[in-house]
Amino acid sequence: MRKLLFLTSAILLVFGGLLLWANRKFLSLRKDTFGIDYNAKSIFSFDTERDFHGDGYAIKAENIDPRSRQFFSDLPAAFFSRYPMRHPHLGDYQVFKWRRTPVLTSDTFRTNYALEAGTIEDQGYVLTAEAQAYQEQARKLLSTPGNYYAMFFRDHPYGYLGIDLFIVDPGKGAIFKVNRQ
Repeated sequence: MRKLLFLTSAILLVFGGLLLWANRKFLSLRKDTFGIDYNAKSIFSFDTERDFHGDGYAIKAENIDPRSRQFFSDLPAAFFSRYPMRHPHLGDYQVFKWRRTPVLTSDTFRTNYALEAGTIEDQGYVLTAEAQAYQEQARKLLSTPGNYYAMFFRDHPYGYLGIDLFIVDPGKGAIFKVNRQ
């Protein structure tokens, strides 16, 4: 009986450890994307309904805490080659490391895809006026020097595009996140 209890306990410990390890991999997405596990207050969030395949649109804006704002104001050179990191659930996405604004010409198709309201509405996603205003703010941040952007982008051969666009404005302490599938 003792051996059975010991064996059961050992199996539970190993299984529990594996679960914690797996959860830690996914829970660290914020740090692996932004290089810091920042604290933030949500100031805006808009998310359309998603279809069976996850197609839809979301835009979120956050104000970050002073410590994180300082971090983004004085980024080390290694930050730009290290972040964002690829995660297992983004296996078929290209990773575009953090870059300084204004947006590179080679990235304009991708950033425009993330922030084009007209084509989103053509796909049946109706954006509120407030969501459109935040899209416009994001566009301005991308064209203003002193900010940063990064993205995960999927360019499927059959035309199924997907993007996660991240924008940081260290001057105002704002982070924008855009997801379009």
